[in-house]
Amino acid sequence: MYAPSATPPPRPPGGYTVADIRPGDPYELSDGELIECHPAGERHNGKVFTAAKLLDADAADHVTACDVGHVLGPNTLRAPDISVGGLDPEHPGWAQKPPLLAVEYADVGQDEDKLETKIGQLLAAGTRYLWVVRLTGIPRVEVYQKQAPKKKTYGLDDVLTAPGVLKNPIPVRALFDEQLADRLTFDKLADRFGHDDNLKVGLLALLAARNISLSEAQRASIQDSHDFEQLSRWLVAAATAITAADLGL
Repeated sequence: MYAPSATPPPRPPGGYTVADIRPGDPYELSDGELIECHPAGERHNGKVFTAAKLLDADAADHVTACDVGHVLGPNTLRAPDISVGGLDPEHPGWAQKPPLLAVEYADVGQDEDKLETKIGQLLAAGTRYLWVVRLTGIPRVEVYQKQAPKKKTYGLDDVLTAPGVLKNPIPVRALFDEQLADRLTFDKLADRFGHDDNLKVGLLALLAARNISLSEAQRASIQDSHDFEQLSRWLVAAATAITAADLGL
């Protein structure tokens, strides 16, 4: 036995197994070879954390996590920056399934050969989609799919999809722009938990309190709306409106 974060016991080249690696050890495992996991920089860590929140808000049916070790074989353990799916939050230890979507942020010092190996291992094990977010050079995302022979590259004005994993397209720009990602996360969570209904109740109550009458058509426009931003604008306008027309209804 050895303590987490200690060097695993000696093994011949390629002779390590998943059982030699414990949670807290700074290693991944690739075909029996130890891969040291070095601390991430500020830019890398901040963007990973923000993107994980965004993906988690969209992937309502799948668990999302950062830096979780996935057992891909008896001597292979890989930990993507972000994993979506393939996770059981109640299971102790390593994840026993590959992620459905894996995201890797590539920043300065990226070892391209090791990254290519990791991509191949995850896809071979069952990962459906793998996104490599490039923080150096031209901002872009390289997308790999299990069933696609070649990677595709997407720019800042494009969107990414992962059918069966994510419910909606994700703007590439949101994987780079933390303010945009936070705003989209808020909108998605509001939609998931029905905050638009709370806004409708608050808006109608405010209009009634200010004696602003609504036609049946105007009331229906509010009640039928699922546009969180529009409802928010109406609520703000209602604070100073004199008639319903002042809201644009």
